[in-house]
Amino acid sequence: FYVSGKYGQEESNTTKDSIAPIIDKVSVDAKWSNKNKNIDIAARDNSTGSGLAGYIVKTENKTPTLTETGWEASTSSKYTTVNSYDNGTYYVFAKDNAGNISEGRKIVIEKVDKEAPTCTIRINPNGTAAPYKTLSIISNDTNIDLDGYSWDHTNYTEDVVKVTENGSYTGHLTDLAGNKGS
Repeated sequence: FYVSGKYGQEESNTTKDSIAPIIDKVSVDAKWSNKNKNIDIAARDNSTGSGLAGYIVKTENKTPTLTETGWEASTSSKYTTVNSYDNGTYYVFAKDNAGNISEGRKIVIEKVDKEAPTCTIRINPNGTAAPYKTLSIISNDTNIDLDGYSWDHTNYTEDVVKVTENGSYTGHLTDLAGNKGS
């Protein structure tokens, strides 16, 4: 076989790519949680681009540097962050293999609650002729599960109980994030 011509190193596709990736969507689980949340990201690089290389989440909408700590390497267009985040406002950035960085995409996390709910017990006398007193569990927490009240710490359905004997009574409650208090 005979081969002729000029040969050299082919120019890498990454040097031709000057278009930054685009973040199409960022989201978090909408349910209440007592743990920090991971952010789901959907992004893309242009069709002739060098491909996605990673993601970073910051607390300010300031374009990060390529060497900044916190980049999570990923070539996937659908990605869930390794790190998890508490309530707050965050900005997600994507980078491609050519070093182009997307504009920041804002995400607000609001439904992380790590505090146990508190309550007081109100005693309703029910008049002097009644053979019982009514006890009610009262909480100032606005995040209480509607089925999250209990007097026996197992059956979480009732926030009111009628008692006929003197004694010590404890009300238990659970909030929507799963925190328990008494």
